[in-house]
Amino acid sequence: MKRQAVEKLPLWNTEIGWLIENTDGSPDGPVTDYWLKITSDQSAAFVARSYLLGISFGIDRFFWYSWDNNIMGLIEPTRKTMKPGAIALGVVADWLIGKERPVCSNIHKTWICSLIDTPSKRQLIVWTITGSSYFAVPLNWTVSKIERADGRAMPLETAIGVKTDGLPLLLTLARSH
Repeated sequence: MKRQAVEKLPLWNTEIGWLIENTDGSPDGPVTDYWLKITSDQSAAFVARSYLLGISFGIDRFFWYSWDNNIMGLIEPTRKTMKPGAIALGVVADWLIGKERPVCSNIHKTWICSLIDTPSKRQLIVWTITGSSYFAVPLNWTVSKIERADGRAMPLETAIGVKTDGLPLLLTLARSH
């Protein structure tokens, strides 16, 4: 965009999606063999991560294709219930609305996105890209709340660290005394 002198214009991703299995018995439809097919449960991680990384790298508008498509949809075609990816879309939107663009970085295969950084409160979104790992909370901070991108409840495991995997977690941290 800079090379074309349009770096000040908004950047839009007008179509993104994956083949997501239908769990209500609806057929997935014909697709090519090289498409990545993800499970309904995996859809939460894929949707959440794509939105988080997209906004952090400068995408201003981000559109999922397509809400009700039999092949790539975020709802079950027959039951019309939301798949985990649809729930994650809403959860991540709640995390981001009204906040500054997150700053995300990949450190040793763990993604960390910073949402709020004040003297007394921080919010970090963390996930790993291979298997599971243990995220150590920065010194002088403790985890006061954990939210999963799929909307499911997550108990507060420890005050100093959290087990992570491919699903983004929002950690609310409080400064320790």
